[in-house]
Amino acid sequence: MKRFMRKAVSVRLTLAATTVVAAMLAVVNFRSLHLIHNDGLARNDSDNQRILEFLSRGSTEIENLAREMVDSFSTVTSPITEDEKMMNALGAGGTNDSPSMGNLPRYVVSSTNPNLDPSEGKRQCICDILAVDCLDSIACIPTANEVRHAQVFLGMEMRRAIKKSVQFEGPAFVWHHHPIGKGLQYMTMDAWNSWRDANQLPEFYPKDERSIFINETWYPDCRDRYNGTSCFFRDLARSEDLTGAVLEQNAKEWFHASYAIRNFVRVNTEGTFTVAIRNRIQTILRNFVHKQRRKLKKRSARLRRHLQHHREILNSPMSPLGHLVLYAHFTRILFNRRPFLDEIYRQHLASIVPSKATNVDASEQDSTPEVGDRKVQLDPFTVSLHMRRGDSCSTDEDHNLIPYEKESSPLDSPAQVSGVRKCYETKVYLDAVERIRKLLPANQPLHVYLSTDDADNVMDEIQTQHSQFYNNVVDEWHFLNYSRSNFQYNFEDFIESPENEKRFILGETAVADLWLLSHGQAFVGHLGSRFGKVGWLLATSRHNAFIPYFTVDGHSVCCEIDESCGMIRPYIFDMENCLTFGHEFNDFDNGDAYWERGSLAREILYNEMLRSHEDQHGDQHAE
Repeated sequence: MKRFMRKAVSVRLTLAATTVVAAMLAVVNFRSLHLIHNDGLARNDSDNQRILEFLSRGSTEIENLAREMVDSFSTVTSPITEDEKMMNALGAGGTNDSPSMGNLPRYVVSSTNPNLDPSEGKRQCICDILAVDCLDSIACIPTANEVRHAQVFLGMEMRRAIKKSVQFEGPAFVWHHHPIGKGLQYMTMDAWNSWRDANQLPEFYPKDERSIFINETWYPDCRDRYNGTSCFFRDLARSEDLTGAVLEQNAKEWFHASYAIRNFVRVNTEGTFTVAIRNRIQTILRNFVHKQRRKLKKRSARLRRHLQHHREILNSPMSPLGHLVLYAHFTRILFNRRPFLDEIYRQHLASIVPSKATNVDASEQDSTPEVGDRKVQLDPFTVSLHMRRGDSCSTDEDHNLIPYEKESSPLDSPAQVSGVRKCYETKVYLDAVERIRKLLPANQPLHVYLSTDDADNVMDEIQTQHSQFYNNVVDEWHFLNYSRSNFQYNFEDFIESPENEKRFILGETAVADLWLLSHGQAFVGHLGSRFGKVGWLLATSRHNAFIPYFTVDGHSVCCEIDESCGMIRPYIFDMENCLTFGHEFNDFDNGDAYWERGSLAREILYNEMLRSHEDQHGDQHAE
């Protein structure tokens, strides 16, 4: 099959009046993450009347969406077990009298699509983010393009509200000897805790500290100016760089086009009218951000050092969705690329458009959804596909690769400790992508953003050994065409070993691949991987929405790769623990048991917490 390579092209918004009307008649309900369509939208015989109604309604739509988003981020679940009630007493989560969302556990994200048939049991989408499979939540992702623009725009405004509300102070603490993905995960944990405890964020990356993964002399923009992480990322206090950020640029254009027309001001101009709307949105979002402060409980020094989740929320607690999306925004604030990195990204970005098979059912070819008497063209649905190869895979004593797993790992699979990391056959990933295809409207294009250190061989395998999939499932593939030799080094060395001469290029490719993964509306890959977690969080932030996922390695976003996720699940009792726990981040020594059972830090610290609680209550009864 002959390949057709091309660069990705930015999709520009159509500013026709009917499109603007459609944008504002589609209502996003952030509480349930669903779209309510207005029946008879923009029918040909009433376009003029609807435009007049649109112009007369003012700016309340986007402000209402902001309020609904904040409300969904603030609603928490009621405790459902005695253990959870005890956790609340310890200050680990919400309060017993918090608003209820159907008595779901605090790690469940619920979404609703009113356009699905409730008689078929598909109206509500439930995702337990401790599970390995949440792809069914795709059914509740709105298909309207304007809804995505609204979500993305409000996400940008949320990050701006965070920056306007915090105190920036001093340099960021950077893990210079950790790979980029792992370092970003730990920096996010540190930034989140600093914000929640003291309303502070680091102002800048240190310019005089070197990183073992960044060679500043390779980049003219950094040479003699920036060292280490500051070479790749701009100061946190600076505005968000939008170079190459098509999602965000389109959202900004949508906002200006939708609201500038009300006062007949020129599109794409930051006029007085749009500034006033943004200021009112900022007031809503900053009030929410301000309420998320917390203070430390009086605990032992050991517990204060290791258990960031022992906090008391001073004002309104957050829902699982609020925790997740807000936490993801901190990852995006840290991941503020310098513009030259987008030039490098575009130089290496390659695309393949398979020649579609001609034996598609005719009924599927004409299944484009209709609105009124017109057909609606859907934007492509994007999937981030993270496929681990190379150093990620275990080897035998002779340093030969162990055969890849034929099936994905279940939640109760053993911990994958250092040196014992599983890799999976390509078909495991493709089966998940095919499931996504079946969850989408038949005529909605499917684009896959493939992150792997062996893109050429992976694409060759898909084309030759999985030709039926290649010809019928994915409409476009996007990947980075770095040479495979960049990822080949002595298997006796770790990626961060000083002997690994390839580590500098691995820093550059890591940032490029993380940006690639940030495009997906769904994720297939490795959430046990710290790199995979960061890619998924960046996608969550950029879309400002929950990203459905399928993780092949038996680990959810809440688990570390060297934990047995099923065994450790009882000790993951709230979203704070899920997102901010890391045994290395907390400098916890697992001892020799690590090599047999993986990290037991979470279980040990949980039991210490229980004993502390029992001792405290025992002293009170004695008095």
